[in-house]
Amino acid sequence: MLRHALVPAKCYLGCKPLHLAGLTLGCLISCLYLATPVAKGQVTSMAGARGHYLLSAQEPPGAVAHWQISRGRPGVGCYTAVSIQGPEGVQVGLARDGQFLEPIAIPVTTGMLVGAVYRFRVTGIPDWPGEELYPTLEVIDAIHPEPGREHRFPIPVVLTAEDLEIALRGSLVTRVIYLEDSQLAMPLAVDAKDHLTVDVGPGENALRAADQLGRTVAILRIGSRVTSDLS
Repeated sequence: MLRHALVPAKCYLGCKPLHLAGLTLGCLISCLYLATPVAKGQVTSMAGARGHYLLSAQEPPGAVAHWQISRGRPGVGCYTAVSIQGPEGVQVGLARDGQFLEPIAIPVTTGMLVGAVYRFRVTGIPDWPGEELYPTLEVIDAIHPEPGREHRFPIPVVLTAEDLEIALRGSLVTRVIYLEDSQLAMPLAVDAKDHLTVDVGPGENALRAADQLGRTVAILRIGSRVTSDLS
């Protein structure tokens, strides 16, 4: 099953390391995409400053980040705050030094390096006792907060109950998270805690669509039920 969606992110970036817990994520196979305010439909223009169109969110984890590094994208090598959120009871074990740390109840906020891929372990999934998932988070770009406000505006990485169930049933869920362009934002009244999601058709490039709506900052892939080598 292939599922695509876009979701908005109201996030910001800082260039100095954030002294938070270190984090890492895992890999998956069925697609979903995340962005701030999003719009349906395939993007027609291949031109413009946002140049991910030779790539898609279906690339192996790290491919898009590598492209950003090779382009010398500003922000690569800096740290940005990331907040992992999800259903009550879910716990996240961050990866460090080749092993997973003790699980922490979400929400979990950590600092991540722009241009890197992180893996983490998800446990305590509602209605799935004993089951675990190992998502990956590919940090593509940073956000630009006012100095001293980096921790107040982390990139929201939302693990919904639906996404977790889809992944546990054998599909890959991929979310493309982007920072919306204020000139293109949809005029919707939304609670600050809500996260909008827009499905993208199976034949469409969600990474490209997100770039047309704002600036892509991360790709979340949920689906791996077996951890890979962390070394």
